[in-house]
Amino acid sequence: MTESHDENRYKVLDGLRALAILLVVATHVAYPMHKETSQDLTMLGTEFLTWFFMNGWVGVHLFFVLSGFLITGQLLKVGRLPREKQGEGIKDYLKRRFCRIIPIYYVMLTIALYVRIKLDPPDSWLWVTQEYLRHIFFLNDYYVSWIKLLFWSLAVEAKFYLVAPIIVLALLKLSPKNIGLSLLVLMAGLLLIKIWTFHHLPLPINQFSYFTQIRSPFHMALDSLIMGVICQFIWSSAKGRAWLSQPLCANLLFFTGSALFIALTAFTKPYFYFETARISLTLFYCTYYFTAMSLAFGMMLLGLMGRSYGYKIFENIIFKGIALISYSLYLVHTSVITYMGQKAEIILGSATPGFSLWLLTFMLTLLVSIPLSATLYYFIEKPFIDWSKRKRSAITP
Repeated sequence: MTESHDENRYKVLDGLRALAILLVVATHVAYPMHKETSQDLTMLGTEFLTWFFMNGWVGVHLFFVLSGFLITGQLLKVGRLPREKQGEGIKDYLKRRFCRIIPIYYVMLTIALYVRIKLDPPDSWLWVTQEYLRHIFFLNDYYVSWIKLLFWSLAVEAKFYLVAPIIVLALLKLSPKNIGLSLLVLMAGLLLIKIWTFHHLPLPINQFSYFTQIRSPFHMALDSLIMGVICQFIWSSAKGRAWLSQPLCANLLFFTGSALFIALTAFTKPYFYFETARISLTLFYCTYYFTAMSLAFGMMLLGLMGRSYGYKIFENIIFKGIALISYSLYLVHTSVITYMGQKAEIILGSATPGFSLWLLTFMLTLLVSIPLSATLYYFIEKPFIDWSKRKRSAITP
């Protein structure tokens, strides 16, 4: 299979990347409405549609699966280089990865800090400096961010960039059978860590302890990234690719994964609602839910790579455009939502939480955020990405 053929197959991932960011925006639009109500938010008279929107935070974990898949693909190319060139290949990989996320992140982080200080003047500048440095060095996944909570996922990504070469290059020294076994053991171990953590947290497990102890720390979010690693090893193997090229297999994977994704979003009560009812989060939601969701996304990814029915939808130009600016869109959209929510209330003449208010706020948020994100992409992201690629290597762009 040629490299150009692989790149052509990767076009379908644009649709998944667009789906991921749209899910995240959907949740961040719906959550303030839920907070304003004294009971569970319901839109269009059905809890299933509302739950789907409220569970859209899983889009972050879809990003993680995609990152694990693509980064492993790059590192497999490094692993195929002559031993004396692998060090240079890893340096090139790290240069590209960090040029991809750091410049725009540091810009948005600094702006967010400035706004936060203006809105909520701190008592201690030493504490503010420590908080800023935690974000600069990607340690904020282990702390509740005072600057912007959204940045936790970037800390997880950055740590994975550093450990991924160790994981992938170590796996390449094993036989194909032992690679699969090692990855399954790793996934099982990560699940056991979640279960152990759950049983050692004081009850009731509320939204705060769930996020800080179970969802955001790197070692707790690693399972979604490892699922992407598993998918890439399957895709890169001759047997795996032959298996996925069969229409029955590709369709079975994609539609089974999609069904599991819908079941875990539209038919699973969001963790925000447990807080409203003042009851503890369940073992399933704190542990198995992440593994099941990662599996769903992995199945969808492999099915689309195998050209399942409807894969062309995920390659359309709209999804491609959203995918291109998805990182900047992720960074800016929460700052836009508050103002667009106010505009939507004025247009509708009502501040009552519901589907109409959610939909209008969602559309207005995208209407403002997409041009802003495109500007950030072309003036900040892209120049650094292009610079990181000046010295070519064997790594896939």
